[in-house]
Amino acid sequence: MRSLLPLLLLCACDRALPYQSNWQPEASGTGADLLAVSSSGGARVAAGTRDTVLFSTGNGWTATATGLGADWHGALALPDRVLLIGARAHAGGIVARSRDAGATWETVAVPTVPPLVAVWCAPPYVAIVGEGGTALVSTDGGETFTRQSTGASEDLLAIWGEIDTDGDDASADLIAAGTAGALLASTDAGATWRPLESGTRLDIDTLWGNGDGDLWFTASGTVWHSTGFDNPWQLTATLDDTLLSGAWGGAPGELVLVGGAGVWQTWNGAATFPHEQTPPFWGFAVSGDRQSITTVGRDGAILTLAR
Repeated sequence: MRSLLPLLLLCACDRALPYQSNWQPEASGTGADLLAVSSSGGARVAAGTRDTVLFSTGNGWTATATGLGADWHGALALPDRVLLIGARAHAGGIVARSRDAGATWETVAVPTVPPLVAVWCAPPYVAIVGEGGTALVSTDGGETFTRQSTGASEDLLAIWGEIDTDGDDASADLIAAGTAGALLASTDAGATWRPLESGTRLDIDTLWGNGDGDLWFTASGTVWHSTGFDNPWQLTATLDDTLLSGAWGGAPGELVLVGGAGVWQTWNGAATFPHEQTPPFWGFAVSGDRQSITTVGRDGAILTLAR
C-alpha cells in the first residue's frame, strides 16, 4: 500500500540525527489546561478548557475565544481554516471552524453526538472520534460531516490514518482506539469499521503511525507496536508514566509521547525510550512540523523544541 502522509501533522525530516534536547517553555498567558495542539507550516493553534484558543505564527501566542463555551479536545490547523472539536456541558459534542485565524467562529453542523475526543486529517478527509464509539467523517476538508457506525460502544480516545492510493480511487485507511483495549480499522475512509485485536484490555490513550507501516499505541504507560492493521501488536516498552495522552512523530522510527511525567522521545522505533529533560511539565498533546515540535499541557504550559 502506497500512502501519502497526513499533510497537517507529518513532514519529512531532513536529518537523521536525534534532536538535542533543548525544550523551551513558552508563555501562554492562560492558566487553563491546554488539551490540543496542531502545527502546519510554522502556524500553530492550541486549545483547551474554558473555551481557550491560542494562535502563534512565530514568537508568542495570541489568545482568542470562540464564544461557544466549549472545552476543546482536538485542533486542526489547515492552510485555509482551523477546526476545533470538543464538548459543551450538557450539550454533547461540537465542531467549530474559523476561516480567519480565529477572528470569527462558526459551528459546523454535525449530528447530535456525545463529547468528541480526537481528530485526524489528511485533506480532503477529516475523521473525528469520541465517546460511545462515535465517529464523524468528512470527505470535503471539514465542510460537512457524516456520522458513521463503528459497531463499538467503548469511548474512542485516539485516531490516526493515511491516504491509500491503491486501486482506482484514493481513499483513507483509518485506525481508532479507546477504552478496554478497543481497536477499530476502516479501509474506506470511515464508511465501514471492523474490530482488531489489540492484545490488551487496558484503555488505549494514544495512537500514531509513520506512514511506512509502523503503528504505535500506548496504554497505561505501556508502548505497543505493529507493522500493519492486521498484524499482531507487540509490547515494546513500559514507561514510568501511566498518564500518557499525546503522541506524534515526523520521521521513520521517531515517536514523541507526553503525559503526567513530561516528555518521552525515541528515534529507533521504541527500542529505547529516553525521558526528555524538561522543566516540570504535565503534557496533554503534542504536534510538530518542519520548524518545531510543540507540546501543551496542564495550567497553560507550553514547551517547544526547534527542529
